[in-house]
Amino acid sequence: MHGVTSGGGLVMLWFSSRARHVGNGFPQLAGREPSGRVIVAEAVHLFRVIDGRLAEHWAVRDDLGVQRQIDSAEPLDPARDRPRF
Repeated sequence: MHGVTSGGGLVMLWFSSRARHVGNGFPQLAGREPSGRVIVAEAVHLFRVIDGRLAEHWAVRDDLGVQRQIDSAEPLDPARDRPRF
């Protein structure tokens, strides 16, 4: 988790997920063979909360970064490829 903040009925989460590419559950990865590579996917999620319930949700994901990692000839280097703050 890189950042969490809230105010004015909004909650924002900024985080990275690290996982092995074993399948293609997202449309942008359709038709790609599982690479077995470890990748890091960064995302920001923003939620609007009204009366204690989630009313809206927006997300910004680094899909291009994920595709580049899957297609790269080089393995992920956590020291070099970590999210930049």
